[in-house]
Amino acid sequence: MRTACLLLDPEELNLPLLKKPLHFYQDRSTAPQILHDIDKLIKECDGFVIVSPEYNQSLPPALTNTIDHFPPASYKHRPAGIVTYSMGRFAGVRAGVVMRAFLSELGMLHIPATISIGQVQNAISEDGVPSEDRTKTSATRMLKELDWYAAAISEHKEKHGLPEASL
Repeated sequence: MRTACLLLDPEELNLPLLKKPLHFYQDRSTAPQILHDIDKLIKECDGFVIVSPEYNQSLPPALTNTIDHFPPASYKHRPAGIVTYSMGRFAGVRAGVVMRAFLSELGMLHIPATISIGQVQNAISEDGVPSEDRTKTSATRMLKELDWYAAAISEHKEKHGLPEASL
């Protein structure tokens, strides 16, 4: 794999409740510097792994608030792997359904391989180690697929550019 990882945790970023996303500033130089810094990091990524708990059978507000601070163009034409979890048996799959539509609206391609972790309190140790081989196998499969999509899309963009409608 050729992938480097960058963690953007909504709790650590602690962005304010969204009132004005970066792309709504007429003069972008007046936007808070943290938005410019994070947007630059997002644009440098070839792909994403979005990790989300299930919250009220959907996505948690902190996640969507963080993502919505940045223009869809910053995410567009990049693949995303989806990881969901919950304390129940459904493993966050309802959040995954919502996530697919959400990411598509941003112009991202959600890859087929996903990771869903049910009863997360028993499935992952305090040190972050999965207790089931199935989780490790799913993670390996998803990361390999994400790397493949990221490389294919990146190479295609280098060779052919972006579609005209995207410019």
